[in-house]
Amino acid sequence: MAVPGLFSGPAISAIDDKGRLAVPANLRNSIPADADSPSDAKGGRTLCITRHERSDCLIAFGPDRLRKMQDAIEREEQVALARGEDYDRDAANRRKFGLVETVTLDGSGRFIVPPFLKDVGKLDRQVFFHGAGEYFELWDPEVLLARDDSYEPLKQACRFYRDNAGKKK
Repeated sequence: MAVPGLFSGPAISAIDDKGRLAVPANLRNSIPADADSPSDAKGGRTLCITRHERSDCLIAFGPDRLRKMQDAIEREEQVALARGEDYDRDAANRRKFGLVETVTLDGSGRFIVPPFLKDVGKLDRQVFFHGAGEYFELWDPEVLLARDDSYEPLKQACRFYRDNAGKKK
């Protein structure tokens, strides 16, 4: 059962000839409906995409997380001020929000990855999805598998999905 705003599980999808990518159903069903975000007439949902702050991948989440990100910045600032430390709120906002792109999924869960973010995420033909709680990651399988610091079970899942993509079950 999907829990709005909480993403779990692995999957893989190909980027089609038109540059579209389909969010797998297990993740798409967790994208929360957001009263402040328009949904297209075909039943699409809004998805926010940005780069991961520490890994060579992208992350995606529902628009409800934007407020949580702003709240986290406010908490970081309060903690820093309580410790007598400087806090650069502008830098924090740039880091968190500067590359966020908003896309609308069509009725089949497809969207076009913004070209700049496609380059940032090093996405080529396939995308390995990994649910990570409040967001899901979008990896080029070869980039993930080449990393020395990746969690080995995640790499095993990536290999499995990459090697079995398109095969009949």
